[in-house]
Order: sequence, then structure tokens, then C-alpha cells
Amino acid sequence: MNFKKWLLASLIVWILVFLLDLLIHGTILMGYYEQTADRWLSQSEMGARMWAMILGQLLFSLLFCAIYTKGLREGGLAEGIRYGLWIGLLLNLPVFFIRWSVEPLPGALLFLQSLFGLIATVIVGGVLGVVYGKVTKT
Repeated sequence: MNFKKWLLASLIVWILVFLLDLLIHGTILMGYYEQTADRWLSQSEMGARMWAMILGQLLFSLLFCAIYTKGLREGGLAEGIRYGLWIGLLLNLPVFFIRWSVEPLPGALLFLQSLFGLIATVIVGGVLGVVYGKVTKT
């Protein structure tokens, strides 16, 4: 693993994950969250725990990029998208069914969270593939 490439890719992925989460949860799904406000922490409580959200996104980014480098074949956009798709399916498909079976949230909200989570992971994977670049075999 090229440490400098991994660190740069992790930083870029972290920023992108933060922005995509803000877009998805802070804009696109906001209406669903407002309709289910009684099931969430208050805005002030969420604000007090924002450090944990940022830490979780950072850990995701570091691990997402590290795992990518371990299975890297050629690199580039196509490999990044494939990687993002597989990780996105792993993180979102089973979790949708698990959450739907135990959480008192509308199925539509859980489905959209999973769908947008999958789309975001594919986007992040593609960006990772481009940032990390092609691998030169020697």
C-alpha cells in the first residue's frame, strides 16, 4: 500500500462522505425525518454528538480506502465503482432488512436510506478509484 496515496484518498473520501451524508440526510430525506421527529434525538442532542458522526465517517473512510488497497488489481474509475458497489451492497442491503424488522420507522424511509447509501458508496468508490489511480505493475 502506498501510504501517501492511501492518506490522500482517505481525506478526499472523508470529505465526500460528509458532503453526501449532508445532502442525503440534511436535504433529500429531511421531510421523512421531520415526519418521524418523535423517534430521533433533539437537534441539540444530535449537535452534542456530532463529534461521533464525524469520527464514524473518518473511520469509514480510512477503512474503506485501506480495504480497497488490499484487493487492488489495476485501479482506476471502473475498479473503484465495482468496489463501491460491492461494499455498498454489503453495508446497505442486509441492513435494510435488519433495521426494518426491529425499528419503528417507515419502510419507505429505511428503503431510501439504503438506496441512497448504496448510491453514495458507489460514487465514493469511483472517486477513490480515480484518486488512488492506476497501479503500475513491475
